[in-house]
Amino acid sequence: MREHPDLWRMLSEAGLEVLGFASAGELPSPTQVWSAFASSQPETVFSDPDDEQFTRYGDLRDAWLGAARKSGVIDANQEFLISVEGSGGGVPWSHVKLTDRLSVEQLGAYPGHPSFVAIDRTGTQMCGIDTEEHGFWIIVGPARRH
Repeated sequence: MREHPDLWRMLSEAGLEVLGFASAGELPSPTQVWSAFASSQPETVFSDPDDEQFTRYGDLRDAWLGAARKSGVIDANQEFLISVEGSGGGVPWSHVKLTDRLSVEQLGAYPGHPSFVAIDRTGTQMCGIDTEEHGFWIIVGPARRH
């Protein structure tokens, strides 16, 4: 936990219980999943023309939770792996557990601009949020490009 204290502090402040780093093993790297994420089509788009006044982070959180659970990213123990944009290259997957305090708006390089990708613990499925110019995208799909 001492290697990336700022990242782990951000995850904790966003309402995630940090369990450790996931060992690479058979998992796709965060870079590989970010590449698949960037080339995928969004499942849900939250558009907001008045971006400065966006107040529906609870709706965004609930939509992401629904998509992540439906796709199997969040397991029965409420655990998953996460990579947050801006956490630096070479940072392994953070193994986290969901709490009832999740604040997705804190999971990004800048507060209020969430950008993260999560995968299930087997590295099969991904589900993330990306901040775009006029809103937010929830992207769900395979964690690896074929």
